[in-house]
Amino acid sequence: MIPRLARTLVIAAAVVAVLLAAVERGHPASKGALELRYVYSPDAEQLLAPLIARFNSETHTSGGREIKIIGVSLTSGEAEAALAARRGQATMWTPASSLWGRLLNHAVSAEWVPSKNPSLVSSPQVIAMWEPLARALGWPKTKIGWKDILALATSSRGWAAYGHPEYGPFRLGHTNPDFSTSGLCAIASEYYSVTGKRAGLRLADVHRPDVRAAVRTIERSIVHYGETAAALTDQMDRYGQAYANAVYVQETTVREFNRNRKQATRLVGIEPDDGTFVADYPLIVLAAPWVSAQAQAAGELFSRWLTPRITAKNAAESGFRVRPPTGLTLLQLPQPQVLAAIREAWHKDRKPANIVLVVDTSSSMGGARRLDAVKQGLLSFVRELSPEDRIALITSGAAIRTDVSLGAPSTSRPAVSRAVQSLFPNGDLPVYAAVSRALADVRSLHDPDRINAVVVLSDGAGTTAGRQALLRHVAAEPVTEGTSVRIFTVGYGEGADTEGLKQIAAASGGAFFTGSPKDIKDVYESISSYF
Repeated sequence: MIPRLARTLVIAAAVVAVLLAAVERGHPASKGALELRYVYSPDAEQLLAPLIARFNSETHTSGGREIKIIGVSLTSGEAEAALAARRGQATMWTPASSLWGRLLNHAVSAEWVPSKNPSLVSSPQVIAMWEPLARALGWPKTKIGWKDILALATSSRGWAAYGHPEYGPFRLGHTNPDFSTSGLCAIASEYYSVTGKRAGLRLADVHRPDVRAAVRTIERSIVHYGETAAALTDQMDRYGQAYANAVYVQETTVREFNRNRKQATRLVGIEPDDGTFVADYPLIVLAAPWVSAQAQAAGELFSRWLTPRITAKNAAESGFRVRPPTGLTLLQLPQPQVLAAIREAWHKDRKPANIVLVVDTSSSMGGARRLDAVKQGLLSFVRELSPEDRIALITSGAAIRTDVSLGAPSTSRPAVSRAVQSLFPNGDLPVYAAVSRALADVRSLHDPDRINAVVVLSDGAGTTAGRQALLRHVAAEPVTEGTSVRIFTVGYGEGADTEGLKQIAAASGGAFFTGSPKDIKDVYESISSYF
């Protein structure tokens, strides 16, 4: 199974669970009501949820049946993947950008998304940069574009080219384009910048060897990927300017960061003078096979009701604009097949990784098929990796064992898959010493050209022995170093050492997740978005 299809199916299953949970939690079925599922981008929830509740509190009918809207918050990429797999079966959809509608139509080879949809709010994509660094580039008097940022990110001189060698190399980050609108816009912007275009990007441009080589160089300069823009800016708030100098996010993200930041320095949103995208939050009434004529009519009714009730005031309260700012240089939305080709190319051109998987195989993992579910999650994770990613496996149970060492991807990946299938629960050693070994293995590579990470799963069996030693080990190398190793931890089940695993993830600049046998595949899917 190819990675994109594997990811689509995993996400689709998760979406169905989210939709069903939404119905069970807060939307009990009304007898005879026409229930319409409305999936929207999570950052629009503050704006849309009260309006949905208001609509439902009133009486609106279609064909003699009362309409009830079931709102579900889901990232744009997750929703697109689930809809393409014909799972989730929403009637209406508000992704953050119309780009996702184009991808959906391309994926299904049909016009499920109409060519024109009302835009509810807008948020320009900006280059978010720490204010002192932006001023070092001449902001706000000097116009700054993608070409300047990308040249700086790929220059061997870094900030020295601007008279600030003390700032070191330029550190650029963006989100994962499989999930995030900002990530999708970032990689499309790279192609526009490299080709010198603002419109008319073609498949031939994406396939040109010199263009691909230039984009590959840009992507190999990226210091951090993230599942969401908030995940990136949260880490910037924690670690400051050295974590990342700039990230490509929506204006709303910059506003949210500055409103809640702990850092003394603020971020500024630079509108690239050579063009950018605007997140337009379209309200799409889907023309998918499962949407009946009655449901479609009811969706159009809701759209007509909702659109005029989004005002400049309530949009601003959620950080949005009703319409894009004037004077913005816009990039043309790529054609669906071009956009799909850009995203597929990113999977091959993105920065490769060194990843050590650490798995707690203690005896407690044997109950209720707990380890069997983990195996399936791990195998799915391995399938999602780039062909250039190097991967290893260390287990902790009866003993700490390096099942597969970091080596050439062509040999280590199949070896890890075989080793995962052979995992067996035994022993009761705590996992922390195994994580220390994994950390030492990755650090010994001294590899700044790859993303370096350890991914840990533990159900908390045994004692906390080794935790403090591990934290000291993590602290020995700042997360702002080019070879720093981020640790992603998964607390598996109710007995996990949640506090300890959170500490380790936070100290390393990684992230903490909780998982269970029911959702562990989804958890590993989320972790894969950081690579």
